[in-house]
Amino acid sequence: IAYTLSLHDALPISVSLPQNLISIGASAFSGTLLTSIDFPTTLQTIGNFAFNGTRLTTFKAPPNLTFMGISALRDTKSLVDADLTSKITLVAESLLQDSNVERVKLPNQVTQIQKNAFNDAKRLVSINFPASLQVIGNSAFSETNLNSLNDLPNTLKYIDSAAFADCKNLQSISLPDSLELVGDWAFAGNSNVNSISFGDGVQAIGAYAFYRND
Repeated sequence: IAYTLSLHDALPISVSLPQNLISIGASAFSGTLLTSIDFPTTLQTIGNFAFNGTRLTTFKAPPNLTFMGISALRDTKSLVDADLTSKITLVAESLLQDSNVERVKLPNQVTQIQKNAFNDAKRLVSINFPASLQVIGNSAFSETNLNSLNDLPNTLKYIDSAAFADCKNLQSISLPDSLELVGDWAFAGNSNVNSISFGDGVQAIGAYAFYRND
């Protein structure tokens, strides 16, 4: 059973979804006044922009979720905590971009954080980097409030362009031995960084990768 719910006019506050629901379609709750939602354990997919611009304060992924679409939680200005622990293996493009999320928990099997996933989430101070993580995409964490990057896993191979650019509170960066490529502008504009250590596996550092880190 798959449902696409359109409640833009109803402006729901709290929603409890039916058991046996397996899919939520694109933009299903986008732009509504939704503040809380209960997911059934059967839910497997959440579509693009599904909760974009809602007033959710917390988000807890159901355990059998395998996919969250692009911008599913984008522009959620009331969101504080997002627990994405589930069966997802990637963090989708712009998933929490422009949100006010402060704390994020990711499942250990995630291998990729796609571009802009947390871009401009200016209040983000805490996130775990999964033990299987291999790629951090373009601008994935740019303009966040992270203080240190000392727990990047020794599976990480590529940090894409501007991935951690303009993180004004960032002070310490420790790159693992597994890392091979640091993209252009990857850590640019982080003027408060006072410690950078490189693993032995780095093969290429892109243009302006640490520009204006002074």
